[in-house]
Amino acid sequence: MPVTFLDKHNPEQFEVMGITDRDDRYSLKTKKYTLADASNYNDLNGEGGVIRVGSKYKRTYRRLLVKRVPSQ
Repeated sequence: MPVTFLDKHNPEQFEVMGITDRDDRYSLKTKKYTLADASNYNDLNGEGGVIRVGSKYKRTYRRLLVKRVPSQ
C-alpha cells in the first residue's frame, strides 16, 4: 500500500475493499479474469487495474479500492 495512504488511513472511516496487484500479496484482488470475460484476459490479470468501457475491458494504473464506512 502507498505510504501516503497508510499515514492517513482511518479504519473507522474507510474499509479497504481491494487492490489491483498482479501478485495479490494481500489477498485483496477482487476479480481474476478468464477467457469468458475477454480475449485479452491474461493481459487484464497483469499489473494494474481494469475498467469496463462499453463492452470492452481496459487496463489502468494500480489502484487501492476503499469504501467509506457509514457513520453510526
